[in-house]
Amino acid sequence: MPGGYTQPNPQISVLTGGNINLAPELAESVSAGLVWSPAFGRGTGWSERFDVEVTWYKHRVTGAIQALDAQTQLDLCVATLDPTYCGGISRNNTGAISEFSNFLTNLGRIDTRGWDFDVFWTLPTMASGQYLLSWRTSLVDSYFAVGADGARQPQAVGREVNNSGIPKWSSNLALDWAHANLFGSWSVRHVSSLWEECGPIVAFEVCRDQAAGINRLGSVTYHDARFGVRTDWLGGSRFSLGVNNVFEKEPPICVSCTLNGYDASLYDIPGGRFWYLRAEIEF
Repeated sequence: MPGGYTQPNPQISVLTGGNINLAPELAESVSAGLVWSPAFGRGTGWSERFDVEVTWYKHRVTGAIQALDAQTQLDLCVATLDPTYCGGISRNNTGAISEFSNFLTNLGRIDTRGWDFDVFWTLPTMASGQYLLSWRTSLVDSYFAVGADGARQPQAVGREVNNSGIPKWSSNLALDWAHANLFGSWSVRHVSSLWEECGPIVAFEVCRDQAAGINRLGSVTYHDARFGVRTDWLGGSRFSLGVNNVFEKEPPICVSCTLNGYDASLYDIPGGRFWYLRAEIEF
């Protein structure tokens, strides 16, 4: 390829799949947690039970099984001319890249650490039923990945890359209700903001920070609801009607994501509410 060559189509198909040569991952984990269940939150007029949990974790995964990022694969091919990387890059008759064959492999290492915060509050039984409030929050402090050759991978906390992002904060708040044979819930899901490189579309308005060359994916909050009934049919069954994304929140535009234009690993599909029926039968 001549110097200064620019790929005409930045959205390139990636073929991925398994690998019979994979080795098992090796994980080293350290965690420490604290559970606080105060006496004043048990069996009182305002609380049947109240628990707060805090957990710190640190994980190191050696030989982590992942597919190499396509841009990293291309960079390593140019830098090393190693067929391990170059052999998975296909070009058409004009010389443009048409496909990446990017199968699962054992990467060098992943180091990550963070915090989990959980709060559970069971209210006393009332005439209207039993209520349980739960709040689960995760904070990712750091995420560092290197390839088998020691090259730093682009994934990082708060960054969107290769159709996947690592939010710094994610939180789920849920209110569950039960009365006789009826039950229901209302839940809130929150994903903090991310950023991504705009690349060749930096001059277009969809790149929200053209001066810095990055696009910011704003934080998203979803609301879900569910209502159902329990029966004694077949020894115990539950039937429910639910809806995700009650307020029809659209996912933020992802300019680096291939084909979909959004990160399907983090956000609900575009188009508004998603209704479903669920049957749970025990026998």
